[in-house]
Amino acid sequence: MGQFEHRHLPDTVAAIGNPAHIAKMAKAWKIIAETERLGGAPLKEYFLVAISAKYDAIAAIKERRAELKDAAFRVVGEADPGYVEWLDVQDGDVLCVLAVS
Repeated sequence: MGQFEHRHLPDTVAAIGNPAHIAKMAKAWKIIAETERLGGAPLKEYFLVAISAKYDAIAAIKERRAELKDAAFRVVGEADPGYVEWLDVQDGDVLCVLAVS
């Protein structure tokens, strides 16, 4: 038996790629928040938000990060299920993946 067969891996790892497992994953949106900064380049923050409705996802960011209430938000699409799994994003999670100025 090969070293990488499913029975040698924990159940959660062995289930990756199983269509039934993927169906249970959270739907997540890729969202960019851009804020103007005095005397500098705008700050862009990249989020992965696991809330099914786009507008609720933006509202969740604003609720958790009050300093972004006036930011310009852009939803760039639904996140690839592989990234949702890899980053262990669960329903309701708001994850700031990267902040760049």
